[in-house]
Order: sequence, then C-alpha cells, then structure tokens
Amino acid sequence: ELNQRVKDSQGKADVIFIGDSITQGWEGSGKEVWAEYYARRKALNLGIGGDRTEHVLWRIDNGELKGLKPKAVVLMIGTNNTGASTGPEIAEGVGAVVLEMRTNFPDAKILLLAIFPRGMPGDPVREKIAEANRIIARLDDQRNVFYLDIGAKFLDDKGVFLADAFRPDNLHPQARGYDIWGEAVKDKLAEWLKPFRRPVVVINCASASSPFINKLSATGRVIVTATKSGYEQNYARFGQFLAAAIIDPNADLDKDGQTSLLEAFLMASRGVTEFYETD
Repeated sequence: ELNQRVKDSQGKADVIFIGDSITQGWEGSGKEVWAEYYARRKALNLGIGGDRTEHVLWRIDNGELKGLKPKAVVLMIGTNNTGASTGPEIAEGVGAVVLEMRTNFPDAKILLLAIFPRGMPGDPVREKIAEANRIIARLDDQRNVFYLDIGAKFLDDKGVFLADAFRPDNLHPQARGYDIWGEAVKDKLAEWLKPFRRPVVVINCASASSPFINKLSATGRVIVTATKSGYEQNYARFGQFLAAAIIDPNADLDKDGQTSLLEAFLMASRGVTEFYETD
C-alpha cells in the first residue's frame, strides 16, 4: 500500500513523515489535524504500525522511497525498540536511519523528532528513551538535520500525559496530541517549504552581445554578456573560460564546496584578460 502511495505521489511530495504507528496515526486520530496542517503541503505519510528502526532501514533498502524528492522529512522512530534494546542501541539505529535519509535526500531538511515519552512517571522505559534522545540530539548539525524534542508539551508538571492527549496505553496520541504535535512543528516546516525564488540567469557568450543587457534586463534577472559593447565583433572567448570555470575547483573562492555564478564569472573574466595580455 505504501509503495503504491509513493508511486501515486509521482515524486511530488514536498514533505514526508516516516515512523511507526504514532506517525501512522495521523491517518486515524490525527486525520483532522493533518488536513489542517499538511493537506495543502503535498505531504506523504509513510508511518507503519510496529516498525522499529531496522524495519525503516529495510524499507529504504528495498526502494520504498524511490522517486521521492522531498524538501523536508519528519522522522520519529525508536519507541518499538525499547523492549529489547538499550538507549545507545536505539540511538545507533536512529542514526543509521538518518544517514540513509541524508543519502537518499541530500537536498532535504530532516526534522528529527525526539522519541515521544511513553508510560507513566518512574517507568524505566522513560529513562531509556531519555538516554536515546540525549544521544540522537548530537545528530543536529543545523544544516541538514534539525533535532526537536517536543515530548514535554504532552505532559503536565508531574510528567503525566495531558488529558485527552494520549490514549490510556500512554503511548499513542489522540486528536489533542496530534494537534500539539502539529502546532509544535508547523513554523519550522513552513519555513522550509516556502517557495524559493531564484533569479533567472541569461548568459550570452556571443560577440557584440552587450546590447542584450538592456533588452533582457528585468526584476529577478541576471544578464551576463561576453562583451562590453556592441562593437566588439571578433570571436568572443568568454564562453569557453566561463564553462571551464564552472567545473574548476579553484573558482570556489569562498571554499564553501560549490561555485557560484559570480565566482565563475570572476574567474572567466580574469582568464579572458590574461589571454589577451599574453597573446
């Protein structure tokens, strides 16, 4: 069913939710909240009841996420590992899932949620979850992975679940719990999913190309020409230097691992100048 859901999305899901029955519950108790917060966000729910970290890894390895290109991933997994695994072992599993997310979706922001509390105050499972959360919090790099612990929002000052927030099993959220969850993450997701407007770049590498600047200039456009006027009619060498600069690591002047158009332009301009000075 989930594979069909992924196929039906045609790779257009902007945000995907991955997890266990707690995530799957967005389709049950959290259905109305989902409609409020995520229906218009091109969101895809890939939660499966009973899943542990190793199950999510299996799903990834077997192509469940193939074809997806989300802008954001909301990941919360690990509570079903608490029965047989230690806190550090749970954290190791979560870390492996995050690594796979980074590999499959290098351009996506990952919202790594702390494992939600379960049980009652004093239950040993609470400390195990807290230990795992302390470890996975270190995965937050504020660039691709963002850790967020919203567990306390579900509890009163004594550590007991708020009325109507969770079922009597003290594990699965009810409508109020999903509302708290949705409210807690909506601003971060909205920030990541807002349209990103990039300028349109027009590059004319022909000779006598300067007059194109006035003809093509407009708000949101960057116009690059090979010549400074319309009278330079000899063969223009700027294009070959620009193409070379784009793939030349030395053009990365600020050493951020990528070459911007400005950096390529500066290197190409310098190359043209040096060519004519030595020719």
